[in-house]
Amino acid sequence: MKRLAILILILLIPSSFAQSFVKEWDDTYDMPGLDAGEEGRSICFGNEIVVAILSFSLQNEYRAQCILTHYDKDGVKQLEKVIPLLFYDDEERNVAVCLFNETTIVAYTYKNIHVMAYEKNGKEIWEKQWGREASVNDIDVDKNGNIYVMGNINNGAKFCILKYKIDGELEWNVSLNGKGMGIDVNGSIFAVGYEGNHTILFKIDSEGKIVWKKTYAIEKGCDVVAGNEITIAGENNGSIAIFKCDKNGNVMWITEYKEKSFAHSIDAYKENTFIAGSGYNESSRDYDFLILEYNKNGQLIRKIQYNGEGSRNDDAWDVDVNEKIAATGFVTNKKIISPPQGIAYDRDAYMAKYSLQNIPPTANFSWEGEVYAGKEVKFFDDSYDIDGKVKKWRWNFGDGKTSFEQNPTHTYTKEGKYYVNLTVTDDEGGKNWIVKEITVHGKKTPGFELLPLLLALII
Repeated sequence: MKRLAILILILLIPSSFAQSFVKEWDDTYDMPGLDAGEEGRSICFGNEIVVAILSFSLQNEYRAQCILTHYDKDGVKQLEKVIPLLFYDDEERNVAVCLFNETTIVAYTYKNIHVMAYEKNGKEIWEKQWGREASVNDIDVDKNGNIYVMGNINNGAKFCILKYKIDGELEWNVSLNGKGMGIDVNGSIFAVGYEGNHTILFKIDSEGKIVWKKTYAIEKGCDVVAGNEITIAGENNGSIAIFKCDKNGNVMWITEYKEKSFAHSIDAYKENTFIAGSGYNESSRDYDFLILEYNKNGQLIRKIQYNGEGSRNDDAWDVDVNEKIAATGFVTNKKIISPPQGIAYDRDAYMAKYSLQNIPPTANFSWEGEVYAGKEVKFFDDSYDIDGKVKKWRWNFGDGKTSFEQNPTHTYTKEGKYYVNLTVTDDEGGKNWIVKEITVHGKKTPGFELLPLLLALII
């Protein structure tokens, strides 16, 4: 039957991206003296926020330092730990960090892969290295404290995954074809990268055996996050591409950002996905620090695009979401050098923490068919919440009766016009409402619909 809805009033929700993210604090890091710049390459967010910063040397383009910087949740710096690096490709992450309880684990490139664990006060617990020449590109830890490190070997023709126990013992390693870009562990191990101009995704079990491999027509897979489904951030045709797969790697949907952009990292919170990268700014003609948020259906719902001082490129390398958002990358700042008097551009590591402002749900409903007094009518909830779920419904049918069901039925006893109000509440307590007018006709006379036929027979 036809579902009817006459709109009287809708309370609109805010559509501005800027209203949805609230910056709690940010910080920049610049080494004193002349250097080739600093970039935040990896971030993890637990009881504290740990940022792994690369500080590039002027003397040797492949020599750098990793500055591990610890912040409390209010952005107050707690600890710095410095590690020397020696790498082959500055387009790779080269340092990656994660937290397990009070232990920080960092993987970094110094000709080969090094993995170190240290206490909250900076005291080293253990350090291991893997013998082959390789560049670190990602790290993750499972609920039991097992550590998984991804690195590239043979100039990106192959990549490796190393599994360490929490005490630093190497349990296994596996080498795979292609360039590895990101890893996520959620029961199984999911590793994403690319081979030629196609994205590749591996599912690996806890023993290091390949369960399956999938190939997708997306040019470059950059990172992966796995839960009930698998979501991949990549690049295609010069812009960020995001696609979601089921547990077997079959594509459910795919979407593109549609603007010139690059992706580095992905994370998820509840059913939403967050991507860190850079987006082109037509006004300043450079790339900006960029964080995107998509809902479970692939709809872009929020973004942060930060232009720094508006001078040259900025970039977001990593994002980690733990109720709130922590992100790191770099911004390019203009500096006055004297003597002699001059202007220089310097990359400074940039870290920021954001909270999410809830977007209220959108209320809507309809009903089935013409409505008659004494006859039951079915109401249908058509509400939705773009960044979560609708959890509560309150109906006021305009005749003194109410309901808290999602799709209630109701019977009007008298004909007339009534105003039906539906108020919905989402999982964060946000509310919205809508009112519609419904016309209730008088009771139908039984058999009245046969009268025209009887008159025709008499005539």
